[in-house]
Amino acid sequence: MKNLVGLSILAVCGILILGILCWGIGTRNRAISLENRFNACVSENKTSMDNMWKTIQQKYQIKNDYAKETQSLMQAAVEGRKGGDLFKMVTESMQGLDPSIYKDLLATIEGKRDQFKRSQDMQISIKNEHDNMRTQFPASLICGSRPEIVLKLVTSSKTEESFETGREDDVKIQ
Repeated sequence: MKNLVGLSILAVCGILILGILCWGIGTRNRAISLENRFNACVSENKTSMDNMWKTIQQKYQIKNDYAKETQSLMQAAVEGRKGGDLFKMVTESMQGLDPSIYKDLLATIEGKRDQFKRSQDMQISIKNEHDNMRTQFPASLICGSRPEIVLKLVTSSKTEESFETGREDDVKIQ
């Protein structure tokens, strides 16, 4: 009978130790997974920003081409059309110009900026979850020695200045 009680206690202790070991491994793996997700998110953020600027730059080039074409039309209108009708020349030339390019450019900028912000928000969320694992008991027993994730957000100098001074006075819309 004593052997049966001893074996039962040993089995319960073994199951308890095994459960704690599995929990510890799972907790450590979760912290590593968060670190990997964060690093992937940083890379995604870089490609998102690169895509944003390339897209805007290419759309801006279209806008520059549009402006140059408009300028050449106006110059031709001022100089007159040699051997022909000025009104006809302007009408023919204006058919290819599309003023919606500006609206499209603004929509592209807004959409790309929103996409970039969502990517940065994801980094903040991952860092927060990782910090909680590192600092809150009992997960901190396993993850407390893990290095802190370094978060670098891309912001404007205007935003940085506003947070340093605690003031945002420039609300003019031009």
